[in-house]
Amino acid sequence: MTISERIAYFRRKAGLSQRELANLIGVDPSAVGHWERVGGSNPRDLERVVKVGLGLSMPEFYSLRRRREAA
Repeated sequence: MTISERIAYFRRKAGLSQRELANLIGVDPSAVGHWERVGGSNPRDLERVVKVGLGLSMPEFYSLRRRREAA
């Protein structure tokens, strides 16, 4: 799972729209859409997006991949 896919997955799981996530972290909503597109750039401050916007630790954010790969 890519970083873009993880951001979209956890945003939806948290029940947030792209606009709501953008407001939480202080960026333009179009930035969130860009991060979530395949081939889009990753956020400059991924840790802030994960911790403040999604309410996760970095290990939690990456653990989804490890669980899926182990299956």
